[in-house]
Amino acid sequence: MPIIFKRVVLFLLFSCFISFSQETIAYHKLYEKVRNIDLNKAKEYAEYAINFNDNIESDSLKAISFYNRSEIYFRYNLLKEARIDVDRAIALAIKGNNQTILCLSYIILGRIYREEIKYTESLKATEKALNIAEELKNNFLLHKVLNRKARLLNRTKNEKQAIDILKSNIKNENFDNTDNKARSYSSLGGIYQKINKDSSIYYYNKALNIIKDENNEYLRTLIYFNLGDVYIQQENYPKGLENIKKSEKISLAISDDVGLYYTTGALATYYHNQKKYKRAIELYKKALNSYSKYVDRSEIAHMYWIFSEALYFDDQFKEGFLIQEKYMELKDSLFTVEKSKTFERLQTEYDVEKKNNQIAYLEEKQALETKQRKLIIGLGGLVLFVLLLLVFLYRYRAKSQKVIRTQEKQLFLQEKEQLKQNEKLKRVEGYVEGEEKEKNRIALELHDGIGGQLSGILHLATSLPENENSLALTNNLKTVSKEVRLLSHSLSTSFSELQPFQNLLQTLKERYKNHFTIEIYLFPEEALKDISNKQKTFLYRSIQEVLNNIYKHAKAELVQLSLTISDEIVLVVEDDGVGFNTDKVPNGIGLQNIKERISYLRGEFIIDSKENEGTSVIIKIPKENEED
Repeated sequence: MPIIFKRVVLFLLFSCFISFSQETIAYHKLYEKVRNIDLNKAKEYAEYAINFNDNIESDSLKAISFYNRSEIYFRYNLLKEARIDVDRAIALAIKGNNQTILCLSYIILGRIYREEIKYTESLKATEKALNIAEELKNNFLLHKVLNRKARLLNRTKNEKQAIDILKSNIKNENFDNTDNKARSYSSLGGIYQKINKDSSIYYYNKALNIIKDENNEYLRTLIYFNLGDVYIQQENYPKGLENIKKSEKISLAISDDVGLYYTTGALATYYHNQKKYKRAIELYKKALNSYSKYVDRSEIAHMYWIFSEALYFDDQFKEGFLIQEKYMELKDSLFTVEKSKTFERLQTEYDVEKKNNQIAYLEEKQALETKQRKLIIGLGGLVLFVLLLLVFLYRYRAKSQKVIRTQEKQLFLQEKEQLKQNEKLKRVEGYVEGEEKEKNRIALELHDGIGGQLSGILHLATSLPENENSLALTNNLKTVSKEVRLLSHSLSTSFSELQPFQNLLQTLKERYKNHFTIEIYLFPEEALKDISNKQKTFLYRSIQEVLNNIYKHAKAELVQLSLTISDEIVLVVEDDGVGFNTDKVPNGIGLQNIKERISYLRGEFIIDSKENEGTSVIIKIPKENEED
């Protein structure tokens, strides 16, 4: 009887363990389902799973529970709580040999260190995660870790390395996870926000396009907020406001209080700058009263400061004074430790200085007699010093005059070089005009001369008796006639001026469709009608030349062409071809012509290429030119 009883008890206990494990797994699945669409629900499911930890034996399942909650804590900016949970997750993942959770936990740990400005520790944690991902040969984890490493490199002012990693991630065919790819584009947008805001907008829009069908609202709200910030920096306030409101709407839907704090604060700042102080005050109050629970206190102090300014300009002086008092109290609490350390340092310095003064007094008293004996020597030294000073002043004056003469010579040479440059620009302008006239002449000759003759031959060919040879001859003649007509149109300036720019791009896309795919992005399309005919012709000729080079040399399958028009016109052409070493391969005549033309338009021409990594060509010209 006792043996049977023991077996029954063991069976019941085993059944309970299985039940608790299944409950934990169920909550893990629910967490994954809502982690990017409802942060409150995600936190709730993560905590439910942890409640079962004492009743299950699987260290691997326990590690997942603590990792999930650490991720949510991090999103709520609760770094201390996130650090406690991620340390538990790491210990349990090692014990339970769950390498995937161990890798993800090190990623979170690196992000926590990064926010605490502990960059050395952050890099070590990220490298541990990278080693695990490489050992597992897990492309999802590897892509995720490399994205985080790029973010860390950008934070530590290593922007070029970060850009190289992110572009490599995008081009890697094995990295096919949609969220990770969108984050690569979003991170590039963040880096280019400091370098080229038009490129930043391009990359943010690429990220949004990638996740348009994905259920990742958390990432979408971050991208909309950053995109709105870029537009506001460009003083495109309608676009900026539109994107920040989209971010606010999503943050509200997913219960992201941190996101709501920043979006509400951004909207308040927008109305503040527009001098709509009452609306700004409402939003400052809303951000501070409703969404500041999980925000760093230094950020709250900053908002108190600008909030008090809005109250001042709205003549709410009493309320502004109270908010300033809150600002001062918060700043005092933030810097209490710093002040204490400063006081201790000053006290120590004072004590040391006091003792040094006492020692100096005794030494001075002792040295007084010695100084008296050395008085005569000192007077002699003074006379010698005066003489040396006179010599120094003479030499300094001579040196100054030499520097002035050198500067005058350099100025003369600069003016001479400027005159040469102006003359060169005039020659370029003449060359360009002559080149366009010659292209028009050739286009006319092709269209009216050769085209007419081909039409006559085609007419004769159609009159021949129908057979296999005559039909082949007729089809070949039609193909040649079409090619001659397209070539004459591409050479003709009048054709490019009369055609809408979108039609010209579609003509080029049609021409190369059998060689590679061309994706075209225009931002915004309606602005194309504002560019001048000369700018349109220049852009058309430039795109022709770049596409021709890709066709001849790149062996590309995909070409992405984007044209952005704001304060300046930015053309970006990227291909996935074989690339080349820009230091070794010289530019052809066509690219040299483009460079000279850009120089004349006071623009900028950039080629970024590496062997086996494709080529990017960036052309920037002012929207308004003296030439216009």
